[in-house]
Amino acid sequence: MLAPFVEGDSVSLRPLRPDDVTQRYVGWLNDPRVVQHTMAGSIKHTAESTRAYVSANLADSAAMFWQVVHLDDHVGNMRLSNIDKTSGSCELAIIIGEETARGKGIGSRAIHLAAHYALSDLSLRNVRAMISEKNEQSIRAFQRVGFVEDARVSDYFDYCGESFDGIWMVMKATEQERSES
Repeated sequence: MLAPFVEGDSVSLRPLRPDDVTQRYVGWLNDPRVVQHTMAGSIKHTAESTRAYVSANLADSAAMFWQVVHLDDHVGNMRLSNIDKTSGSCELAIIIGEETARGKGIGSRAIHLAAHYALSDLSLRNVRAMISEKNEQSIRAFQRVGFVEDARVSDYFDYCGESFDGIWMVMKATEQERSES
C-alpha cells in the first residue's frame, strides 16, 4: 500500500516508489557496512531486483515503505510490514544507507515518526523490530524512542557464515496515543 507522507522537523518519511530506486540506493543494499546486520546482508541487489521489491511492497496491503529524508536528501529507508489491525501490531525495519547521515540521530527521529504513525494513525497497540544483537547502534536508536527488548531468538541472523541472535524490540501504545486515535 502506498505510504503517506509523515513530516517531522528535520526528518520526514516520504512514500517510496520504484522510480525512487537509484544506483546510490542499490549501492547501500550492496554495502556490507549497511546490510551486515539485516536479512538482506547476503543477497546481491540490482536496480531491477530492488524495483521489484519496492513494487511488491506497494502491492502488499499490510506494508508501507518510505524514504527516510533528511534536509530533502534520501538517506535511508523505513518499512512497516505485517500490519495487522486484528492483533494491533506491525513490524518496523530501517536502514540508514548514507554514511554521512549515520550517528546523527536521524534514524531515531525516523523510527519515532513511523512508530507514532503506527500507534496513533493506524491505532495499533504495538510496533516490533527484529534487530541483530551485533547492531548496537540500531539497538540504541530504538531504545532512544522508547522501544524495549521483548525476546531473543537464537541464531536468527546469518552473515558470512556466522550466526547471531535476533532481538525483538517492542514499543507499545500509551494511553495518550490510544485516546488520540
